[in-house]
Amino acid sequence: MGERPTIGVAVIGFGRMGRVHAQACARVPHHFPDLPVIVVPVAVADDVPGGAEVAVRRFGFERAGVDRHDVIADPRVAPVSVAAVAAGAQGVVSCNHRHAPAVAAARELIR
Repeated sequence: MGERPTIGVAVIGFGRMGRVHAQACARVPHHFPDLPVIVVPVAVADDVPGGAEVAVRRFGFERAGVDRHDVIADPRVAPVSVAAVAAGAQGVVSCNHRHAPAVAAARELIR
């Protein structure tokens, strides 16, 4: 069997969920050893000073930046994990937590 091709991934926003997504990318070969591609962490963007640089050191991303458009435009990047909240956006709970008991209780308290 020949060398497997690579697929470059990027993460936008390196807060809690960005870290979780980076960890998931790092675990891909453990969970899917027969995957026909190799996942490569290419780029990470975060608007918090120093955040993206942490991702480079801890998770092996090739480069760090602040501009999400630059990350998206990188021709080596195929999937992009968007784990950032837009500035000034209304507070929301991501869909995978909306039915969690604590979130449901908070929703009822707010109502």
